[in-house]
Amino acid sequence: MQILRKDVNPLLTQIEITIEPGDYVEKFETNLKKYKNKAQIKGFRKGMIPMNTLKKMYGKSLLVDTVYEELNDLFNQYLKEQKINTLGSPLPSEGFEPDLNFDMYNYNSFTFHFDVGIVPEYQIAGISESDVYDFDDVTIDSTTIDENIQDFLKRHGKPQEVDEPIEDNDILEIQANELNEDQTPFDKGWSTEFSVLVSSIKDDEVKTKLLSQKIGFSFVFDITKLENPDPAFIDKYLLNRTEADKDVVIGNMFSGTVVKIKRQVPAVLSENFFEELADEKIKSESDLREVIEKELKQSYDRNANSLLERKIFDKIKEETNLDISPDFYKRLIQQNENNKDVEITDEDLNKSIESTKWMLIKEDLFRKYALEVNEGEIKNHFFQQVMSYFKYYPNMDYNIVFDFVEKQMKNQNALEKATEEIKVSKLFNQLTGVVGKNKIAISSTDFLKKVESMQPAE
Repeated sequence: MQILRKDVNPLLTQIEITIEPGDYVEKFETNLKKYKNKAQIKGFRKGMIPMNTLKKMYGKSLLVDTVYEELNDLFNQYLKEQKINTLGSPLPSEGFEPDLNFDMYNYNSFTFHFDVGIVPEYQIAGISESDVYDFDDVTIDSTTIDENIQDFLKRHGKPQEVDEPIEDNDILEIQANELNEDQTPFDKGWSTEFSVLVSSIKDDEVKTKLLSQKIGFSFVFDITKLENPDPAFIDKYLLNRTEADKDVVIGNMFSGTVVKIKRQVPAVLSENFFEELADEKIKSESDLREVIEKELKQSYDRNANSLLERKIFDKIKEETNLDISPDFYKRLIQQNENNKDVEITDEDLNKSIESTKWMLIKEDLFRKYALEVNEGEIKNHFFQQVMSYFKYYPNMDYNIVFDFVEKQMKNQNALEKATEEIKVSKLFNQLTGVVGKNKIAISSTDFLKKVESMQPAE
């Protein structure tokens, strides 16, 4: 074995590896014997095929596998020993074609050339005690508290049937009948009746049609796009499908008619209201104001933390000097696309490089603070996620919630996304304990304007 290294520049090195017969012959012969003992080949008893016959049939492929396995092991060992922090995977050097004469009877040496992208040593900026960030300390004014008391009274009011134009917060009772594929009535189709909160309707076209209409209004809709798309939710809350109906094939398109409109009539502050509320913390209007102010403060603090997180992460990304070779990175993209001629614009290349830089920085920070995520945290993440879907359904079936969580736990993409989100949240908590915070008082009205101004333009 011989390994030679030539540094092209601080971000790129070339490595030449020569695999000699002494590096792989013994392993190859061992692999042949193992294969001989387990091979089941027509015309021979297990383990009794002559070695020469085995070599003719499978020797070359085993030799190729053995050489590349040895190459991979030696390469990884070298990178580890030399403490080379690589960018992506090594790429075959351009202009070098290895002589791959795999001869089982006259063992050869093989020389490979690789270009290796290097992630240089760097210091992460923006995470020291001397880094001070402005933090919005939101003050809650009496007008905001008054407005939230009115919302509280609406939530604790009682639904009342109305014969008025539909509003965003109304609950509609819908009589629905399945349609044929051409959206004509299906005589033997599925019929159902369900309630839906207008504001929770996901299909914007349907929601727009419903608003300002009255009882008796009919419309066509896709039941899988109306609210929560989860099949278990649709079966239980919209189709009202029972266990006995589980094998019935039901289409997506339905004709719906509004048969009832229910509107929440706000409660009135009174002794009876507080008695019916039965909340030990709220026994008077002053108690209610205090609780609402506390909850609002917590909510605004969460939003302020989100802004602080953005400030910290933006500063880290902007001020951390981490160089990546654009030429090598472009080759990595082409290699992943398996197309050397794939067109990559400078804008796309720069965006991809910035994304990779942030990924590398985050991974270093995760290691620095030893951030790990366990199964229980991921399950709780999914549980909170699905609970947000069901917040308007107080009598929900928790079996549906648990089924959703279990499905997500088996979804690799969902698992990776949840793990990343939890790690980033933990990272922010770590960093806020290190950096300095300069609290700046701001009214809730001005804070909301600030948040709105920071939203990306549509």
